[in-house]
This record gives sequence, C-alpha cells and structure tokens, in this order.
Amino acid sequence: MASDRVLSRVDVPLLKITRYLLCFDNGPEAAAKAAFFVRFGFDPDQPEGLASALREHAIENLIRETWADEWGIHFEVDGPLHTPDGRAPTIRTSWMLNHGSTGPIRLITAFPV
Repeated sequence: MASDRVLSRVDVPLLKITRYLLCFDNGPEAAAKAAFFVRFGFDPDQPEGLASALREHAIENLIRETWADEWGIHFEVDGPLHTPDGRAPTIRTSWMLNHGSTGPIRLITAFPV
C-alpha cells in the first residue's frame, strides 16, 4: 500500500552502518552494499555521514509500502539519496516500529533500486 506520508523520528544505529552498510568484511551482501555507498562518496571511517543521509531520505520521501508482521510495522521508502559526491541514486530503505513501541522507527536496511 502506497502512502502520501513520510516518516519522522527515525533512528539509524551506527552499528547498522559500521557493521553492515559500510562494512566490506561482513559477507558478500554487506560488501556489495558498502561498495555501492562508497562509490557515491560515503566513507567507512565517517559513518555518521551515511546515517544522516539515510535519516534525511526517510523524512523527505514518501512511504512506498507499509505492512505488519509478528515483529512490528514495516515501512519501505524509495527516493533519491543525498550523497557526498552530489549524485542522487535512487535507493529503498526499510524501517520498522516494534509492536508496543512509540518510536523512533528503526532502520532495517538500505539498497539501490
């Protein structure tokens, strides 16, 4: 289900960046994502740069899809990502609000579309 809403109060844990999205030695999936984000100027030694860009991505773009499962309510957001090199690749971010939680909504993953 698409929406005209955007997310607010989002959390991007730095460990999600340092051990997954900008990590070259955590398996092939993480390495491919790290190569993608580094190609656009993000630096593994400065994880807050990607974390900040992902927070902006969630807040500035419309929710593409929402669904619930046994863990919580999931949100997918598609749109351009502001990058250090000025290009704006389209990515999808996946977020979740745990059942019983009032927020913030937590980043699950991010990848190019």
